Amino acid sequence: DATHSHHKLVCCVPPASSMSTNMMKTTARSPRAALLLLVACAAISHIVYFSKFHDRAMGAGVLHSQGQSRDDFDLPTTAAGGAASAVARAGPSSPSPSSRAAVMVEEEDEGGAGLQSKEEEEGDSVDEADGADEEGDSADAEDSAAEEEASSAPATTATSTSTSAAWRPRLFLHIGPSKTATTTIQHDLAHLSTKSKVLEKDDLVFWGRQHGKSRYAGSPVGVLSQLFQWDCMVSEYAAFRANRTIEDHDHKIDNNGDQHHEEISQQNFPDCLNTSVAMLGMLRRDRKSLIISDEKYTYVSLYLKGRRPGIFESQEYFRNFHEVFQGWDVTVIIGYRRMAEWMVSSVKERNAKIGLYEKTTQKFWPDQGGMPMQQPWSFIRKWTVGRKAHTSDSTAYIDVTVPAWERGNFTVHLLNIHNTSRHMSQQLVCDTIGDATTSCSHLEQNIADSQQNTRSSAWSVYNQIVFAAASRGLISKDLQAKKTRIEMTDEFEAYFRGYLKKTVSDLPLVCPTAAELEKLLNTSLAIEQRWMPTFYRSADGEAAHRAAFEKLAVVKREFCSVDTARLFDGHDTWDAFLQSWNSTSTTPPSWKIEHRWEFFKTTAYPKT
Repeated sequence: DATHSHHKLVCCVPPASSMSTNMMKTTARSPRAALLLLVACAAISHIVYFSKFHDRAMGAGVLHSQGQSRDDFDLPTTAAGGAASAVARAGPSSPSPSSRAAVMVEEEDEGGAGLQSKEEEEGDSVDEADGADEEGDSADAEDSAAEEEASSAPATTATSTSTSAAWRPRLFLHIGPSKTATTTIQHDLAHLSTKSKVLEKDDLVFWGRQHGKSRYAGSPVGVLSQLFQWDCMVSEYAAFRANRTIEDHDHKIDNNGDQHHEEISQQNFPDCLNTSVAMLGMLRRDRKSLIISDEKYTYVSLYLKGRRPGIFESQEYFRNFHEVFQGWDVTVIIGYRRMAEWMVSSVKERNAKIGLYEKTTQKFWPDQGGMPMQQPWSFIRKWTVGRKAHTSDSTAYIDVTVPAWERGNFTVHLLNIHNTSRHMSQQLVCDTIGDATTSCSHLEQNIADSQQNTRSSAWSVYNQIVFAAASRGLISKDLQAKKTRIEMTDEFEAYFRGYLKKTVSDLPLVCPTAAELEKLLNTSLAIEQRWMPTFYRSADGEAAHRAAFEKLAVVKREFCSVDTARLFDGHDTWDAFLQSWNSTSTTPPSWKIEHRWEFFKTTAYPKT
């Protein structure tokens, strides 16, 4: 058989048997009998071949492609300078049926290389700059039997899947960034997966934040975290490719044939990927597609160069990723939010970590190691001035992430948080995935279940006022011992905004100049025009963008900082300060907005 000449499956009848001798005589007299024998032999050969087909080879699709070095793996190229947009670009070209067949190799280990049954602790795939807790995944010892069973599934299932030219598994990799409704999306996907269980009806498996302990066929899907680690996917994979290149060369002059070559390739495949590729094999075998969602895949450290390139700036990593996922259709999904709004929200998140997370450390008042709030404009100016590509301190914006993944020859799809007619979860499930009809219908009927952040940006201003008052001694030690900084902030917000009906605009403020704000707006508009051109030209585009920025900068004063030195001038106690706002005998002062560059020299507020 010319198609499978590299497999040692050439004899299906024992040559020493009397039956084989009789059959040889029969075939010599009858061409028809010879043809029937040939068909029977070919059928048995294919059954044996597929019964030994390894889940890991099927999952990756590329573990040991015969006669081809990893260095010979060619990725498709895109036209230089092509414009990116929310419309998905063409990704890597699909391998032909013959090339897919060529990578299905016979292995001597009939048990397969399933997920390891020993207990594995899965840590984060990247270091988190914001210190947020990550859920780790582990495979419990009691699940060993289930994992072995999953890794050595019946060959008939694998045969029907691998021979179906019309179907290909899909990976939807949603990478955030944070502050683009990622928590809402992950909450909805986890609900669809565990509570309503409609994702499985659409043959989809979800793993990510809000669902870090996801399991499939009794095994943790979190083993896939190895696919995003430098040491595994770059360092160890490079050694494997180098060894395989040598083996391919030796194989051309090796009289022992393919079987010897395959055994060596198996031994040199990175151990760190065994469980990951086995998981992909199970998903592909069962005709399941995969959704991964985690905003940590937009962390700055993964893109910008330090001692070594960030993993998502490494073309070697992307080439290896394509090899592992050969035979899969991969779509990278990134959320879009107007840059100025995204940056304000990012500062708000930083301040939440200072003001709210201190509940767990009990270090919230100045004398207990508490920290002042962060000033929005100080950070935003640092993130924008003189930058061609934009990031927060921890997270890369779309003008960093989209080009990186497109250079890696991936299809990139943008979700638009400003789409007034389509919720972000619906955009992902109904529009990007497309054929998840059951899950889409469930989302459309239950979209009210989505989570929303509730803290306002003004809360950070009120928190800084409380912190500065304590630093100045206006809030006594006795009062600090009775109430937390969080409780005092909530009370002041209720009094100032709820009872007095005041806003941040009624406070003494230091703000950026009109010229500085104009530069920020123009940058934000230019990015939307570049990456969302169709939306930019729509009614919800440029005009709405300008109006939203005006509200942000002028009405809500989101880029301003409160000047606590002017605010507390003439006050010695907290009660006296509060009373001055509610006194009928005096009129609260009307403060002029100041533009003092030196006020923003530090990202944190002055302590007092």
